[in-house]
Amino acid sequence: MIFSHLRKSWFLFILFCISVILPADGFTEHAPVSGDAKPASHEGMQPPDQFSGYAQMRLQINGNKPDGFDIRRVRTSYRNHSGNGCTLKIQAELAGTGPKLLDAEMSFAFHAFRLKAGQFVIPFSYENCLSTPKMTLIDRSLAVEALCARSGDVLGNQSGRDIGVQLSGLFQTCEIHLGLFNGSGINRADLNDSKDLIGRGVWRPVKDLGLGASFYKGRMKAASTGLSEPRERLGAELAASWRPVGVTAEIIHGRDGAVRKSGWAVQTNVALVPHRLTGVWRSEAFDDDGRPSTRTCRHTAGIVWNMHSHALILLNIEFYENQEPGQVILGQLQTTF
Repeated sequence: MIFSHLRKSWFLFILFCISVILPADGFTEHAPVSGDAKPASHEGMQPPDQFSGYAQMRLQINGNKPDGFDIRRVRTSYRNHSGNGCTLKIQAELAGTGPKLLDAEMSFAFHAFRLKAGQFVIPFSYENCLSTPKMTLIDRSLAVEALCARSGDVLGNQSGRDIGVQLSGLFQTCEIHLGLFNGSGINRADLNDSKDLIGRGVWRPVKDLGLGASFYKGRMKAASTGLSEPRERLGAELAASWRPVGVTAEIIHGRDGAVRKSGWAVQTNVALVPHRLTGVWRSEAFDDDGRPSTRTCRHTAGIVWNMHSHALILLNIEFYENQEPGQVILGQLQTTF
């Protein structure tokens, strides 16, 4: 039944994209979207003040829900480089349930290290740390959504962020991040006296290969009893690139009180037309409480079309194995400034 609406919905989506894109400044080279994202270096010659942002309009065709468009994200960011190694970043979300503060961080770089404090993305998982505009699929993996302070987490959707302090070291072949966080999410005071310890390390033995591991050790307040319970995660990751192919793989185990959860995902990106068109496939599974009956298996096929330097379109089809909703079709137009 889901495909019966396909022709009409995609026609509307394509008309919208054409109306937005055609008046733009033509096709220019855009950064490749396959392969691993390299770690950002400490700021060099950059303007002291930078404003940026992006917007994402999404189309969903789901047999269990009404088909339609929504403005998924509208985010604007301000970054200030003082010139002495200090950086201030503020990012806000304007779409969704209403405006909210996502990032409010101050960092100081010295030699190969960076000290950061405020509200920002927790250093756990490759995909959780991947900036949303750089994603090549519309949705993050089931495991990341459930175990990295996102939409499926017991703490609610914190956009993968928390409040705390973090020390990072960026070296020639590796990077290390270690932080102490409230463990209660964004824009709220801590819910207990304990603090959560989170860390991530990535080793790059060669240029296009990254091997990493992450851990999360904390406590949370149980909703039913009000008692403090363990909140723990452990993950491993791989990111490799053999142009024109990029591969990422990730496995995450977690524990929320007595409930144990785990999931994995493997994703392949293939540059069909360099800098212009990329094909994507991801297979994944997630166990919500360790029982086979609660396992969700999903496969996603996608295309990323870099229309020009400030706009791209992502088209995805999600297949669920023997589960509702069966198939979900997604389209997303992303524009940046």
